[in-house]
Amino acid sequence: MNSPPLEELLNYLSECPSLFLESPLPFPSHSRSKVHSLAIVKDLFIFQEVKIPGELASRLEERWENWEIGHWQGLQVLAYLYSHPWFHGKEVLGPGFSRGYDHMNRLVRLVSPPQMIGNPARREELCRLALHWCGLFPRGETPSEGEDRLKALDTLYRAELEEQSRQAHSRAEEIKRKMREKRAREAANTYGRE
Repeated sequence: MNSPPLEELLNYLSECPSLFLESPLPFPSHSRSKVHSLAIVKDLFIFQEVKIPGELASRLEERWENWEIGHWQGLQVLAYLYSHPWFHGKEVLGPGFSRGYDHMNRLVRLVSPPQMIGNPARREELCRLALHWCGLFPRGETPSEGEDRLKALDTLYRAELEEQSRQAHSRAEEIKRKMREKRAREAANTYGRE
């Protein structure tokens, strides 16, 4: 299946109306306007003429009042991105949004929804992720090229690599410390025998 051109998605997301960054209804807001995130997501599927997966609908309703504002704002931005005309009638939308649902919960802890729109690298990351979740890659790229570019931009992937690096560094430091202590004990034992 062909996918939309990446530039088209990037431009579309850059024009995301501020309404999609408003506070969801159950959360306190400094703004007077609030949006119903659940309605936005359900309307996306109606608008795109794609059946919302039953499991996704259930999960959304179960979590409606139990999630942080950033997660719902992230889903609002994702709903806007998936409202792009290319996704109209495409069945990949259901599985794609379902995969994005969990990922967005982790992503918004590191990248705010406004950054997903305003920061060019984060905007490209979200567009590529949205395609990836649908099993697609940008038009004009091979799967390998698309995967490489996504890995280069993927905030969660980079955070995981940084954590692994920190842990490896910490283990190395611990080994060095133990080796220094062992040498010091051996030196003290040698000195004590003389």
